[in-house]
Amino acid sequence: DPFGDDHLADTVTGTDGRFDITFNFNDDWEDYPDIYVHFAAANTEVEIEHPTSGAIYDWETGVHDDIVSELNLGVLYSTDESLEPALHLLTAITRTWRWCNDEGYNPSYVEVEWPDGDEGAWYADYSEEIHISSEREWSARTPTHEFGHHFLHNYAPTANPDYCNSICDDHPGWPFDCGHCLWCEEDTQIAWSEGFPNYL
Repeated sequence: DPFGDDHLADTVTGTDGRFDITFNFNDDWEDYPDIYVHFAAANTEVEIEHPTSGAIYDWETGVHDDIVSELNLGVLYSTDESLEPALHLLTAITRTWRWCNDEGYNPSYVEVEWPDGDEGAWYADYSEEIHISSEREWSARTPTHEFGHHFLHNYAPTANPDYCNSICDDHPGWPFDCGHCLWCEEDTQIAWSEGFPNYL
């Protein structure tokens, strides 16, 4: 519309990425609506946002004028390829949440800050935020691992382990000065706090 668009309907995509919306249209100025679809990288369980602005990644289709009864948009992709990792992260964490939910657990809503730095990934208990760097944006296991920390925060809170134990400390990552690894024995706190996310 010339002076602000009408919000007609909301939905979320299904597990296969498809969506369908039905709504009634009644307007004093035109008989048929001019429709576009606004997408946001968010759902009821997770959102993917820019680490500086906090804005949720989003984009829109072009406008389709005077739709009488039905509009089929076909297969849609963002024309901005730099946004594609946001959808990958949204999909990975949504699928991880869905698996947890199927097992009887419903962890709280989580925000994903991306891209946060050039390397590494971490979970911040105090803000319930997952941080993913540009290095890890296409990883399949990293978002699930970090969601595992979110799961523990919800259901099995533990003290922050001491990663500085002379085992695998040569690859630190923010916010830690020291590191951890899968192939060497760590202490029991690290075995639990990192072992469950690795299992997940």
